[in-house]
Amino acid sequence: MTPPDLNDLRVVNAIPAHIWRAAPDGAVQFVNQQWMDYTGLSQEDSQSWGWVSVIHSDDLPGLLDVWRRVLAAGQPDEAEARVRRFDGEYRWYLIRMVPVRDECGALLGWYGTNTDNEDRKRAQALLTGENRLLEMLAQPEGTHPFAGAPLGAPGGIVSFVAANLAKGALSTGAARKKAIVAVARQLAVDLWR
Repeated sequence: MTPPDLNDLRVVNAIPAHIWRAAPDGAVQFVNQQWMDYTGLSQEDSQSWGWVSVIHSDDLPGLLDVWRRVLAAGQPDEAEARVRRFDGEYRWYLIRMVPVRDECGALLGWYGTNTDNEDRKRAQALLTGENRLLEMLAQPEGTHPFAGAPLGAPGGIVSFVAANLAKGALSTGAARKKAIVAVARQLAVDLWR
């Protein structure tokens, strides 16, 4: 079996990631079908700097700073940003960019991939929330920074669970772990928003 020709669009479009190519100045020249299907942008709408229209407004300045730094340094790098799907939903992506050079070292352009990173970001937020909750629960009753907050607030939930733990209502290991996990998940959801 002969290896596939990587210039074959069938191969580039079959890769489960957004694949793109840019000119030496950073203007996008090509995006694969995965990108177009996800964003709803056409090949033409994505080219040059048109791709910025689907980057979350909170992430765009940082992403453009990284891209400008990469272009100036001529070195590979990566960034994270939320990319808008065709239906308006945003998902986190890990964006990697690498220079392509000729045999003399002259810059020919850039290739990049955008890999869906949403599940990892959510898991990371959940872990951060669980760690934060455990730190709060380790403090003496009434001394954590959210003591006395309304029940619906992240600190209020923590106060509720901490009070029940102190009363022994959640004294068994299984009940305690279940309560901590439930609170940590809610805390992570609140932090994620």
